[in-house]
Amino acid sequence: MNIPICKNSKNHKDMKTKAIIHAIVLGFSAVMLASCINGNPGNGGKPAAQQNAPAAAASDNAAAASTSQNASQQGTAVGANIYPFSANPVVNVYLETSGSMNGYVNGGTSVFQQVVKEYLSGINNGNFAQSVNYFYINNKITPKGTDLTNYITRLTPSSFAAAGGGATTDIGGLFKAILEKTDNNTISIFISDCIISPGSNSNTAAYANGQMTDVRNAIIGYINQYQDLACLVYQFDSGFNGRYFDFQNKPHKVNMQRPFYIWVFGHTYNIAKLKLEVVPDQDFKVAPIRNQWMIFNTRLDYLQKDGVFYGLMLPNNMKNGKYTHVDRTVLRSIQKGPDGNFRFSFGANMGLAATLMGDSYIEDTNNYNKIVNKATRELFYGEIEKDYNQRSPYSHSFRVDSDSPFQKGTFTLAFIPKVPSWAYECTDVDDHVFNGDNDNKTYGLKYIFDGVFSGYNNAGHANILTEFNFEIK
Repeated sequence: MNIPICKNSKNHKDMKTKAIIHAIVLGFSAVMLASCINGNPGNGGKPAAQQNAPAAAASDNAAAASTSQNASQQGTAVGANIYPFSANPVVNVYLETSGSMNGYVNGGTSVFQQVVKEYLSGINNGNFAQSVNYFYINNKITPKGTDLTNYITRLTPSSFAAAGGGATTDIGGLFKAILEKTDNNTISIFISDCIISPGSNSNTAAYANGQMTDVRNAIIGYINQYQDLACLVYQFDSGFNGRYFDFQNKPHKVNMQRPFYIWVFGHTYNIAKLKLEVVPDQDFKVAPIRNQWMIFNTRLDYLQKDGVFYGLMLPNNMKNGKYTHVDRTVLRSIQKGPDGNFRFSFGANMGLAATLMGDSYIEDTNNYNKIVNKATRELFYGEIEKDYNQRSPYSHSFRVDSDSPFQKGTFTLAFIPKVPSWAYECTDVDDHVFNGDNDNKTYGLKYIFDGVFSGYNNAGHANILTEFNFEIK
């Protein structure tokens, strides 16, 4: 999605990012303080911010009054997923050293090595980490000290082969091993080509599904122990010149552009600070981020200082809909428009989520479910757009459409982040030969993402990051 760029947009963006970081800090501080006062960190009811969203602003003063009232209530909320954490975490970096990774290294000249060095240098120089420790990982974890140059820059195919393991990689096992060494005071970074490697004698479908289950179990195991978990993944492209092992463990000589991934796990606050302040997206100069995804399980209500405000739009045009606006969350008499649809609209301040996850992801209706009278869960049918009105207290406007009359009662729109579409589009199903259509795809990639998603949404639990609750009379 193309976003219009205004003059002085960089300064404006820098100020916005600092404001969001400040909001995160204040939000976590307020919730942690409330947890300590109540003597019960990690347990609590529904945040007050969710119960008292501000009215649609008729004026700036009205919006400010709503914000002030909501913020004062937010300070009393106890974060359901907030555990004590260190603001200066230990950072542990795990470079996967299977045989299929050798083509990415060439004495520090490959884009792969330069991107990894650039990212880790940003962390080293960011006055953020208590310490940064380097490891190789495959069938075992090998400590490699704290010298970044020795760790990544000086790697060549021969030295990498000496440090590595076999051609196949147990991705699920690596997730488990890494997350077992992660806690709320640790950030773990995993660097890999993320190829699911069944091997020559495996039932490939069963193996891939088993890998998905292992990834899911690793996520569940961590969340059960520490509750709060954020997962961030970057996809980059780099020249690859070496032996590539396909899904049946057959080597091929390959010299082409291939994708690789940097996964980052840790406490939501630390991952947010790392992404927005320590190494923001614009600091990747060597190569652009091709795709990225972030998922976490701390509600946005807790994550930002003033909660997630939302309120009905005034029904003053056909785009918003024809209905009677009772108050900020109550409406009635929704009428059919000339296109045959019933609709209503509301605004919400999803700015923090958009900054962490990207506007296109926030505006993807697949990430939302509508829940009617707390009984049915359906796909969201409507539209989400960025709100460019400078006087609006909202970052986005939502239009909810229905081809039949809305039921009377409660209506909830829940933000439940799904696997991004790019993860499926970048999944290869047969990498015996690269033919142009699958050059930039990764064999079995979707199983890793599905496993992560399932870990956050397990046993009937939905990883709802925020809800918009309305009453239709």
